[in-house]
Amino acid sequence: EYVPKAAPAREGFMRDTPDFEIVAAEPSPIGMICLRRRESCAEPGGFVTEITLDHRFLMSSAVTDSERALAFHALAMHEGSGLHVLVGGLGLGYTAREALRSERVARVDVVEFLPPVIDWLARGLVPLAAELQADPRFAVIEGDVYRRLADPPARRYDVILIDVDNSPDEQLGNANASFYTEAGLALAKRHLADTDTAPATKRSSCGSLMASATIAGTSSAR
Repeated sequence: EYVPKAAPAREGFMRDTPDFEIVAAEPSPIGMICLRRRESCAEPGGFVTEITLDHRFLMSSAVTDSERALAFHALAMHEGSGLHVLVGGLGLGYTAREALRSERVARVDVVEFLPPVIDWLARGLVPLAAELQADPRFAVIEGDVYRRLADPPARRYDVILIDVDNSPDEQLGNANASFYTEAGLALAKRHLADTDTAPATKRSSCGSLMASATIAGTSSAR
């Protein structure tokens, strides 16, 4: 069962914040993408891994409730088993990991737009790298998930999770805007195994740090 973590006390973020260690920083099609690490204020001796884009905070291994809730609640909307899940956006891998925690999931394909993010996983630079790469159900594909969902489907999925933008109202770029329209969702619906079920969009926000859109098939068991 998904149980959100309690948020660290606010003063923990304000007091004696350590310097960041830049693990990797590389140019990308949307700006300078950076992987950085710092000591955890909430857990002495622990480390926090974060991703920034052009020095703007994107995500942190210390706050993963929204990613986990996205996958947990989407899978709860589907009654089937042997599920094939498509995740748009790899990030630090917490959305994919939450989907893989379900015994009902047979495969998780992650479509990631940024080659450096895929490379960080392959090189073991992110906390979940070993766990994800050891799971035979997990695969990463370089590509644009929005373009993929706009094109005719090459294969269909039972659940589609989009964890790219901060929220439907706070996107990383204008190129993604068409996805969050009735027409965009209709195109994405074709990629669901159960095309008789209308796509459901859900905004999942834990705290105010992140929000994500979900499309989930809700067909009966396979």
